[in-house]
Amino acid sequence: MGLGSLEATSLEPVSWWCLDLDDEQRIKVASQWKCNLQWVYSFFSDRLKNDLRHRVCTLLDSMPAAHLRTEPEKIAVEKVSRLIHSKPSWLYGADQSIKNPPQALLKQSKELISAVQPYEEGGRYYNFSGEHIWSQFFETLYLLFPGSFAKSSQEDLKTWHRTEWNPRARSSEPQLTWLGHSTIFLQAGNINLIFDPTFEFVGPCFHRYTAPPISLSKLPLIDGVIISHNHADHCNPATVEKLAAFLTTAFVPEGTEKWFKERGFERVEGKKWWQSSYIERDGKKIRLTAIPAQHGSCTGISDYHRSLWMGIMVQVGGLNIYFAGDTGFNRNHLDEIKKHFGPIDVALLPIAPDGEPEMHLNHIQALDAFERLGAKKMIPIHYGAYRMGAEKIEDPLNLLMAAAEKRKLTDKILVLKLGETKNLSLPPGEDKTRALYQFFNTFVHEI
Repeated sequence: MGLGSLEATSLEPVSWWCLDLDDEQRIKVASQWKCNLQWVYSFFSDRLKNDLRHRVCTLLDSMPAAHLRTEPEKIAVEKVSRLIHSKPSWLYGADQSIKNPPQALLKQSKELISAVQPYEEGGRYYNFSGEHIWSQFFETLYLLFPGSFAKSSQEDLKTWHRTEWNPRARSSEPQLTWLGHSTIFLQAGNINLIFDPTFEFVGPCFHRYTAPPISLSKLPLIDGVIISHNHADHCNPATVEKLAAFLTTAFVPEGTEKWFKERGFERVEGKKWWQSSYIERDGKKIRLTAIPAQHGSCTGISDYHRSLWMGIMVQVGGLNIYFAGDTGFNRNHLDEIKKHFGPIDVALLPIAPDGEPEMHLNHIQALDAFERLGAKKMIPIHYGAYRMGAEKIEDPLNLLMAAAEKRKLTDKILVLKLGETKNLSLPPGEDKTRALYQFFNTFVHEI
């Protein structure tokens, strides 16, 4: 009963009127009708809020951190403890005896030198001078809407390509979990990062056909949210806003800082290509570098291409992990990324949709990009949740593996199921050698 109540609490960190207490003093998410009614009542009385705060504190007293045994308990208590120290949360200051879990900070690193830079003109970003961005906009719509009304799959999407995920609150070893589409959960050095988070329907036409392997309420405490660009299938406002109350740090493309701050983020770093930061927590750190991508950005018509887009290179424990986000095939970008970060251990590359080569890699181009990067392993992303074109949900993966077999690359493709975790640790000895190499390489660069 206590665990379920704490999980429900963390699902509504700001809107306490969307929670309720039943006769057995269990906290649960209220129905939409009751949520609306309690929102009206909130202008006249804080009684429910105070009752909820008292109940949460009672539960925390009964579940002291030193005696937590299960990972779900550790996750729930850590998240609610953070909310007590978060000003945007209705739990702020409820019990000052509850310690704030160690917070992550972003510390800037020196910018890398490269001739490959984003092109900006008239307050908008372009992939190249003379790009016809509005024709590209209508091409994208033409691809999206027909696909959203076609038959979604030949599979049973309730069971297709998924596994049960039992997350850990923290992990010292690097491990990566795929949550569908391009949403990646990375744990390393007891730091939790989420990339391009989206868990639900994305308007106007992105129905979620496969359920996420976990709900937001059961997701471990997020230290950093990493965004490749602000399209809603990579930066879902409903998801992002709930992360802000947990004092999450945001590593985002240049031009999106104001949008994130308006949604409650206190610590936001907007990046141009080749700019780096360390995300640090409790003496451990992960290096993040914004790298080139060929794509676009917008949250609506008015801000079309007003903010930058990027890929991200993650360096931790001697590993180089390339998260592409969304990108078309660009030889210059790939060659420059390889030049600065080779050898790349894992490349997370989009494989859909087909028919929009300027904006998205398809399964063939993803293999081309993988080989050009010279990466050791590839994890396919940007499929398996939403319809983005005429392909059925399962088509991009099936086409990728068929093409990989022809090229004799199947042993280099790491296919993750929804909710599957892959341990990325290097073999004993090599991890220390690689980490030492990265340290000296970074030290020389910084000076």
